[in-house]
Amino acid sequence: MPDDPAATAFWTAIAPSVYVHALKPFAVNTYMITSSAGFVLVDSGNNAAQGRQIYDESLTLDRHLTPPAGLSETEAIARQTGRCVALINTHAHYDHCFGNSVFADAGIPIYGHARHEEHLATRGVLELVRYQHGLFEEGVEPGLWDDVTIAGASSIVENQERITLGSEVLTMRAFAPAHTMADLAVHVPWANAWIVGDLVETAGEPSIETDSDLAGWVRALDWLLACGNTATMYLPGHGKPAGPQDVREQREWLRARM
Repeated sequence: MPDDPAATAFWTAIAPSVYVHALKPFAVNTYMITSSAGFVLVDSGNNAAQGRQIYDESLTLDRHLTPPAGLSETEAIARQTGRCVALINTHAHYDHCFGNSVFADAGIPIYGHARHEEHLATRGVLELVRYQHGLFEEGVEPGLWDDVTIAGASSIVENQERITLGSEVLTMRAFAPAHTMADLAVHVPWANAWIVGDLVETAGEPSIETDSDLAGWVRALDWLLACGNTATMYLPGHGKPAGPQDVREQREWLRARM
C-alpha cells in the first residue's frame, strides 16, 4: 500500500481489487474496483480531460497498473474485462464529478445521492462559472474547465443500493446532510474497505462547507465506525488511507466545532 496516493503515477493497488489514482491539481483520489464481471469507478475528476484520462487508463491497465503484492500483472489484468459497469459519485463537489460527462456520453450509469442534482444545480453551477472565469487557486492552469459540461446522476441512491459484480456485491450508503447535502460511501466487503469521499480527510483538516452539517457528519462517521472493525480501511477523497483511529480523531475534531 502506498503511503500517499498523491504520489501515485497511475493506478496502484491499495486493497484487494481496489486501485487508486490521485489526480492533480487538487490531489483528488479516484478509485477503481475490479472484478471478473467488469469494473466500477468512484469519482471522475474535476474536468472533462481528467474524466477521459480516468476512463482511458481504466481500459488499458496493462500500461497503467501497479499490481498488488502476491498478484502478477497478468493475473490482475485477467480480472479486468475492459467493461465499465458504473461510475459512483461520492458527492457533488466539482473536483469529484466534473469529469462525469465522459461517462454519461458513453452510456455508463452514474450513481449519486438523491440530492445530488439539487447540489449540482445550486453549488455546482456556481463553481463551474467561477472556474471558467479564472477565479481559482493560484498556480492552477487556466482553461481546465472550458469544456466541462455538468452531468448528474442517472441512478439515484435514496438510502442504500447495491451493484453486483459477478459473485461480489458493492453497497452504496447515503448520508445527508453531512460533509455536504449529498454524500455517498461505498463498501467493498472483500477488501474490508469503505470509499468515503470527503467524509474523511487525511491530506489536511476536514473541509467544512456552507452546506455541511456537523452533527450529521459526526453521525455518518459513527455509522461507518460501527460497521467496521480494527482492520477496516477508510479510503478518503484526498490523502492516504485512514484507519478507525483516524476516523475517531476526525469525529472528535468535528465535535469540538459543533
